[in-house]
Amino acid sequence: MRILWLFLLPLAACKTDENKPANDSDGVVKESEETDTDTDTDTDTDTDSDTDTDSDTDSDTDADTDADTDADADPCTATVGSTDPTDGATDVNLEVTPTAWFTAPATEATLELYQGNTAIPGTISLAGDGLSATFTPDALLDYLSDYSLTTTVCAAATTTTFTTVEEPLDFTGTNYLVDMTGNDIVWNSPPSSIVSLLWSYTTNTLLIYEVESFDGANLDLIGAVGDTTGGSHQYACLAPMDYPSVPYTGGTFTVGPVDTTLSISGVSADLLSLSTVGSIASDGSEMTDVNVTALVDISAALSSAGYSCQLLAQLGVNCVACGNGSNSCIELDFVDPTAPANSLLNINPAFPDLNAPECQ
Repeated sequence: MRILWLFLLPLAACKTDENKPANDSDGVVKESEETDTDTDTDTDTDTDSDTDTDSDTDSDTDADTDADTDADADPCTATVGSTDPTDGATDVNLEVTPTAWFTAPATEATLELYQGNTAIPGTISLAGDGLSATFTPDALLDYLSDYSLTTTVCAAATTTTFTTVEEPLDFTGTNYLVDMTGNDIVWNSPPSSIVSLLWSYTTNTLLIYEVESFDGANLDLIGAVGDTTGGSHQYACLAPMDYPSVPYTGGTFTVGPVDTTLSISGVSADLLSLSTVGSIASDGSEMTDVNVTALVDISAALSSAGYSCQLLAQLGVNCVACGNGSNSCIELDFVDPTAPANSLLNINPAFPDLNAPECQ
């Protein structure tokens, strides 16, 4: 019995091994190999991904920086091409608003006006197209004073200077004569040939202007139609034209419109919307660049002379609407370069005097 037990003991041990899972040691190796493979793969993948991210960041930064720099680098090329007043100008009006014009559009510009070292307060405005800028002083400039204008555009400054007009004398009571038949008159309308025909039918060929008052800032004028019969004088058959007072500190003035009348071939012709623009010399010796515009209703004169607007059209003159119901007006527009002061003329504010011989 003892020998039989010893013989069966190894067989029992073999049977116990057969009950264990097959390939146990191979499974352990396979699990180790799978763990190593996963770890290696994850590590390599993360590392490669980080490297790609760095590459993308560098590429974006370069592209954005270059694009922005190019867009902001537009050069400013504008320079001052001209100014008003021009450099060295004299007799500049006190109401002047200095302006600078540029050679190219500008997005900003500064204008500084100085009287000596004193800055003149005012407002700067840039034109919508960027081609000019204007300085508007808060108050009138001083008479006979030197000013400097500094214009800065595209970081470059340009300085010009000018001198204002001399303070005019008090020329209250001075009369000025505009002779509409004068050889120096420049006719814009009607043609000079028609003007000669017109004046051949009337002696009311003068306009007289008298300064009723002037205080250095405001001008008050009175006007009258003049006649040449027996010498230059105020036409007694018409009331004078009393213009409202207008601001005037040198430069130009504008008076009107007013209505009055001319006598053409003994027939009245309304002179409508008469306006006058001009200047008065600082010493009061003359009016200059006197521009007179009006409408002359010649319907009655045409009828009396047997003429018509159709005939005038053949002569190059077109009748226009008068605004008073008549369509037989001709436009009057001329410039008298110089209307001298005339001490022999006076305007009588009491006219008309219908008892005067020329009114009979």
